Amino acid sequence: MPTRPLAGLALALLCASCVTYDYDRFRRNMELEPATFAELVPGESDLTDALAALGAPVRVWEPRPGALALVWSWSDRKTEGFSIAVPTSDAVDASFSWRDTSDEDEGLLLVFDEDWRLETLRRGLVGEVLQGVRRARLVE
Repeated sequence: MPTRPLAGLALALLCASCVTYDYDRFRRNMELEPATFAELVPGESDLTDALAALGAPVRVWEPRPGALALVWSWSDRKTEGFSIAVPTSDAVDASFSWRDTSDEDEGLLLVFDEDWRLETLRRGLVGEVLQGVRRARLVE
């Protein structure tokens, strides 16, 4: 059986090496559940309705004079991985590591017209929901 010597060799290498596993989780802001903003209807809801339902936004800016854009964002990042290092000489180790990361921030964008009536509601990845909306810029 050639597998027995290989298994013994693998076990010997594993015992003489350093094996680590790690798991990290980072959370920022609470996720807004769809039920929280389900009653916000473009053309009908206003800024007061949105703030009462969602609380304070993370970002606010004026996409055009008199209009208002608000963003709520949240993150739930998970990272896990393992590494193995096997000594090959006094000063050198052979090593391998693997890591899996999920790190996309999600968000909700609401844009209000000049009368502060809701005109746009988008939920998704922050970079995607902000596409096509003029961002704040420094005016000198």
